[in-house]
Parts: sequence; structure tokens; C-alpha cells
Amino acid sequence: MWSVPKKRFLKLRRLSACCLLALLCLLANGMASAARPETHAYLLRGIFNVSVGLDVLASKLAKRGIAASVYGPLDENSVVDVAIQDYRSGKARSIVLIGHSLGAGAAVSVASRLA
Repeated sequence: MWSVPKKRFLKLRRLSACCLLALLCLLANGMASAARPETHAYLLRGIFNVSVGLDVLASKLAKRGIAASVYGPLDENSVVDVAIQDYRSGKARSIVLIGHSLGAGAAVSVASRLA
């Protein structure tokens, strides 16, 4: 039968306890940061504003404590202006851009302008 010396067993046990504690701290911190009010998601619909699934996604994000705004694909300038204003005021520190179809292209454009 396989046996581990007692001294080595205690080191392994202490190491695993430390790893478990670190994992729990990371998980707790991750859950807290996921719902931080400084995160804002800007969602851009596809052509003709038919991406109604983004409205559902925005409400799901809001339930998790993440601010979300839905825009049309041609509202690129508005998204840039609002995101900059929110960032400068401290309202948004993490900016998330989500786009569907034509809105995805607009999201890429917004990202390059915010850079």
C-alpha cells in the first residue's frame, strides 16, 4: 500500500487548504466584481432594430446588477458620447460592447473610437 510520510502529508494538507482558501477568495471576488455598478454594457441592434433578443439580454444583465443600454445600429455616435461621459464621471469603469448583425460592425467601430 502507498503511504506518504507524515511530515510530507501535513505539507500537502496545508498546501491544499491554502489553495482551497485562495480559490474561495477568487470566486467571492469574482462574484462581487461581476455585479459592480461600474460595469456598463452597450448593446447595438442589427439592421431595422429587429434584434429584440438584445432587450432580453439587457434585462438579464440588469437583474445581475450590470447596467445595460440598447441602441440601434446607427446610434454609434451616441454610444461613443455616452460611454465617454459615463467613464469620465466614474459611472462606468468597464465598458462592454455587444452587437448583433449590423450592430456588431457598429460595436467594432465604437471600440476603435473609444480606444
